[in-house]
Amino acid sequence: MPSTSKHNLTIHCDGKHWQAIDDNQNMMTLSIADDALLPLLPEGAIVGKLLLPIEQLLNRTFSLPFANPKFIDQDILAQELEERSSENSDDWWLSWRAGQSSNGVSGMMIGLPETLRQHIEANDAWSGASIIAPDIWSRLHHQLDTYLQTQQTETLDESNNTAPGTIAVFDTDNTGLFFGVWQCTNAINKQGYWLAMRRLNWPEGSAAFEPEDGLMENIQRSLQSMGWQHEAITIGSLSLHLHAALNFSAWHGELLEADALPSRRDATIAAAASPDLNFRHGKWRSGSHMSQIKPWYRSLVLATTLMLVWSGSMMWQNHQLEQQVSMHQQRLISAFHQGLPNEKVMIDALAQLQKAAGYDSNNESKHSRNLASQWLQHMEVINRVYQRITWTVKEVTFKDGSMTISGQVNDLQTMNKLQQALQSETGKEVKIQDTDLTGSQVKFRLVWS
Repeated sequence: MPSTSKHNLTIHCDGKHWQAIDDNQNMMTLSIADDALLPLLPEGAIVGKLLLPIEQLLNRTFSLPFANPKFIDQDILAQELEERSSENSDDWWLSWRAGQSSNGVSGMMIGLPETLRQHIEANDAWSGASIIAPDIWSRLHHQLDTYLQTQQTETLDESNNTAPGTIAVFDTDNTGLFFGVWQCTNAINKQGYWLAMRRLNWPEGSAAFEPEDGLMENIQRSLQSMGWQHEAITIGSLSLHLHAALNFSAWHGELLEADALPSRRDATIAAAASPDLNFRHGKWRSGSHMSQIKPWYRSLVLATTLMLVWSGSMMWQNHQLEQQVSMHQQRLISAFHQGLPNEKVMIDALAQLQKAAGYDSNNESKHSRNLASQWLQHMEVINRVYQRITWTVKEVTFKDGSMTISGQVNDLQTMNKLQQALQSETGKEVKIQDTDLTGSQVKFRLVWS
C-alpha cells in the first residue's frame, strides 16, 4: 500500500484537475470519471482539507438593514438570494462574511453546490474533511491579512487618505489572477467587509502572461464596479508586466517575474492554512456528533443541574420520611412491650394484643362488645394507614365505641386521602368533624364508630 494512503490529504481543484498533497508533502494527481463529482482517492486515504475553485461556486454580495452581522443566518441569505437572482436557494449551501456598513451590514456569500455537498457527506473518506473552502477567499484574505499586520495602528496610509477606505487586493499565479476590493471600516481592529471578488484566467497555454489592452481595461472596469478608485491603496502580488500595465498610483505589495509566479495549486494550499471562510459550519460542522449539539450545551448543562438538584431533594425527603417511619415504628414497639411486658418478641401485634385483651374469634358478638378489643383494632388500622400517609398526630380518643383522631397535614388533599384510607380500612364512614385552615397547615378532627 502506498505511504500516501496512511495520511490525510489536502485536495485542490482548479476547475479542470484534481491534485492532492499528503502530510509528507508528496504531490499526486487524482483521476475522476467524466460523470463523477469527486475524484478517486488512494486506498485508505481520507480528506482533511478541500480547496475548491471559485468558478464552480456561487459568488454574490449582499446588503441587509441589520444592526449587527450576527443576525445573519442561512435562511435569511437564502431568501435574499432568491429575491435578487434567479438562483434556487435549495441548490446551494451558503457560507458568508459581513461587516458593519453605513446602511446596516454588507458582505459576501459563497455557495457550495448542494449536490456536491451531499456527495461529500455520503462518502466516508470525504465527509471527515474539517475544512472545505473556496480558493478565492483563502488567497485574497491571506494577502489582506498579511498587509494589515504590517501597518501602523493609527492609519492605513495617511498620505493617500484611505483610512478608512477601499483597498484593492491582488494575488497572481501562472494561470490567472484573483482580485477583489475590501472596504476597511477600522484599520486598527482589521474590521471591514469585501465588496466583491473575481477570478480572471489567462489565455490557454500562456505560462508567462503578456498583458493586453483589452484585458487591462477589463480589470480596471471590474475594480471600479466594485467601488475602488484608482488613487486608493492596492496590495498583494502581481507580475512585473501586469503591474506596469495597470499603473497603480499607490501600490503596496510584491512584484514577481513571470517565471517566478507560483502555480494556482501551490499558492492556494500555502494561503489556506486556516481559512477565514469554511463551508463546514452550522449543522454541517465537522467533528463528532457531540460537536453538532454544541449550541445546546448551556441548556443541557442547566437541565442536568436542575435534574441533579431535584433528585437530591427527593432523596433527602425520602430519607427524612424513612427516619420518621422508623422512629414511629420504634415507638409502637416500645408501647407494645410496655403494655405486654410478658411478650418478649412482637411477631403479630394484633393477634398478641387481641389475645391479651381476651379476644375470641369464635364469638364475634362478644368481640364487638369488648371495647378493649375494639380499641386495639382501631389502633392497628391507624398504624397501617400511617405507613402510607404521614400526618402529625395530636390526639387519639376512644370513647363509647367511637374513635376520634386529631392532627394536622400539609393540605386538604392529604386530609381527604387520609379520610378515604381510614374508611377503606375500617369499612365504616369516617366523618370530618372539624377543620382549621388559618395556619400554614390544615388541622382536622376525624370521627368514626
